[in-house]
Amino acid sequence: MLSNQQQQQSKPPSSSNFWLPSILGAFSGLLMESCLHPLDTIRTRMKTNTTHYVPLLTQMKDMYRQEGIRGYFRGQSCTLVGSFVCNGFYFFTYEHLKAFFRERNLLGAYSSPFVAAFFGGFACDLMYLPFDIVRVRMQLEPGEYHYKNVFNGLNEMWKHEGFSSVFRNCGPVYFAFSAVQTSLTFGFYELISRILRPLIHDNHEVNLPLAIISSVSAASLSSLISNPLDLLVTRKQSLKYEIGTLELIRNIYKTEGLKGFMKGATGTISYYAVASVIMFPTYEILKNMFHVDLNE
Repeated sequence: MLSNQQQQQSKPPSSSNFWLPSILGAFSGLLMESCLHPLDTIRTRMKTNTTHYVPLLTQMKDMYRQEGIRGYFRGQSCTLVGSFVCNGFYFFTYEHLKAFFRERNLLGAYSSPFVAAFFGGFACDLMYLPFDIVRVRMQLEPGEYHYKNVFNGLNEMWKHEGFSSVFRNCGPVYFAFSAVQTSLTFGFYELISRILRPLIHDNHEVNLPLAIISSVSAASLSSLISNPLDLLVTRKQSLKYEIGTLELIRNIYKTEGLKGFMKGATGTISYYAVASVIMFPTYEILKNMFHVDLNE
């Protein structure tokens, strides 16, 4: 028979154990997305340019010359409104599923983060998709959409297109991209961290060098792999009419070639690499500050 202490140690964590890390993850995501919104706007412009390839620095200079500093912050209200709730929900699901798989020995230590991140990202994106579409449309050049703010944009989209149409048109490819990109990022992060941990020693409670190297490497790899899907998502969200995914792929290939699918790759890699430097270490530091250890 197990003692009470042993039974408590072997008992899976309850849902209440994950509320604090979900809040910490929400703050980490909000900080990251607020800081990097200008870069996100730049990469959106790069991906929606159907005529020619524009380098990252060139796009940045052109936007400043034509719109000033304010141009970089178009659509930020969507980021602020949707980011906190969705990131919190994501981290709750991600940590909960990892613990679930670990306690029941359903998946290995290397595979469980990939699977947990996949399902967490899918659930989170169900609620974030309308906000993301409004964000992309507000980030386009002035005049293409006349959304005054996130709530006006959501109202206009619901009134003229209907949310069912939005989910039908953008949903499948959006969920595919987000789930793939998120699962690859978190999965690569855990994998690279485990590989490098014996090689990178740090006397502090949070191994910051390890967290930064692992997060940048994971985000760069996942962004490069998923960029074609990201491009399809951005193009679909920016259009005022519905278009099938296969038709969109044919149009891009016909008019822009294979290189067209990698438009905005430098912006995407830069965005997610810098984002991971902010988000992952911040999340780990906050967990350490509040003495959160979900492996206990």
